[in-house]
Amino acid sequence: MAYDSSKEFARGIGGVLVATIIFGVPLFFIRGSISVATSALVFVVPVVIGTVIGGFRVGVIGAAIGFLVYDFFFIPPFYTLSVGADQNWIALGVYVVVVLVVSRVVSNLGEARAISLRESSINLRLFELSQMLIGDKSLSDLANSIALNLCDAFILEFVVILVENSGALEPIAVVGKIDVAILLEQFKADNDHLMQNLDLGPNSELNVDRLFAIALTVQAKPVGILVVKFKSAKREDLRILNTFANQAGLALNHARLAQEAKHARMMAESQRWQRALLGTVSHDLRTPLTAIKASISNLRDPCLEIEAADRDELFRMIEAQADRLSRLVVNLLDMSRLEAGALEPRFSPVEIDVLIEEGIDSLMLTGELKESIEIFISPEVPDVMADHTLVAQVVGNLLDNAIRHSPANSVVDVAARLQDGRVLIEIRDRGPGVDKEDESAIFRMFEQRLNGGRAGIGLAIAKAFVEAHGERISVRNAPDGGAIFFFTLAIAPMETIHEL
Repeated sequence: MAYDSSKEFARGIGGVLVATIIFGVPLFFIRGSISVATSALVFVVPVVIGTVIGGFRVGVIGAAIGFLVYDFFFIPPFYTLSVGADQNWIALGVYVVVVLVVSRVVSNLGEARAISLRESSINLRLFELSQMLIGDKSLSDLANSIALNLCDAFILEFVVILVENSGALEPIAVVGKIDVAILLEQFKADNDHLMQNLDLGPNSELNVDRLFAIALTVQAKPVGILVVKFKSAKREDLRILNTFANQAGLALNHARLAQEAKHARMMAESQRWQRALLGTVSHDLRTPLTAIKASISNLRDPCLEIEAADRDELFRMIEAQADRLSRLVVNLLDMSRLEAGALEPRFSPVEIDVLIEEGIDSLMLTGELKESIEIFISPEVPDVMADHTLVAQVVGNLLDNAIRHSPANSVVDVAARLQDGRVLIEIRDRGPGVDKEDESAIFRMFEQRLNGGRAGIGLAIAKAFVEAHGERISVRNAPDGGAIFFFTLAIAPMETIHEL
């Protein structure tokens, strides 16, 4: 804390005058009953008050004011500046020495306290900056936090953090009023080496028209440049700023490396998804396309004599496989919605039997396949709160999976019942079941199985739609064979049902 500002000086002088009046007036009326030495002790207090507020200079002026008031009003003969007795000279001399010593001591304590508070503030900022090293902020967010910390810790007009991008300096954080374009032009004109590979040495400083540029380096490698402009700079501020710059360089380098690693992971994941998408779509497309191609080839072969019933069966197969291709396209579109984050369920009360029937109808099954689906809905099952379209597609995808993995002429069961305050929907097939190690992986997008398996886009879409409702979906093997896929839905509140 500095006591040199005009405002603090004026406040200190005002404090001395007010305290002198407050203590002097009562003392004036009882001066005949107290000793000269007692009056001197009282007038030490205004000097201490002034020193605390305005510093040592105010203390000296306060001592002079106290000296004059003490001599004029409290040392006989009164109302003159002459001193009568020799002991009064001693009292005045002791008063002056004491108040000057006290002023110096109080001023030093105030300055020491101010320095301690400032050091504590700087240490706190350094600690906060060090905490950023273990944070997970982006490079731009971290740079803005560093710039704000600097402005809080030092008296600065502005802070600019520059990093190199394609051979040129680019600002990533600006705090305060500054035209960055003009600043960069000034650097380029006066200090061209700043624009070339950031080749300032560690902790080097460059003063350009009261601007301080400090290289942010990590292990002698440049990370960026910190540019600040002090309103009033001291050498101690620059020393602390260099320490701050060291921590800032580490934090920025950490964020940059984390950003590059994240980008590399995203690129690797994107490539993995592209390969998986190609493999999965190729697998899901191959079967229906092969069936359609074989059926059409048979129908067009003039050498084959196909009876009417067989011809109808081939047409039905073409239609079924075309429907399967249509569902695959729908699933691919839904997958793109999931990746874009555009999946937002629209909740409304809906009857569970309606959802199941719409899921079955979405498959457009032939008579025999549709009759192979048996539905059992427990009488106590209430309406559910769900997105009508999404849940119907979940039921359709799970039924399609069950039918494809069930033996011919087998039954697929669909059941709904209450469990733990929610509606549980189960779809059971009579197929080979699911390997224990595949129960969680089977719902992963583009999960591939060497043995063919059940994994595919449809199950991944079903899982995503159910989880978008805040519910769960899973699979287990039935005791007597086959797999049971099940998911939960929330019960619709009674008031929403009444509103309908």
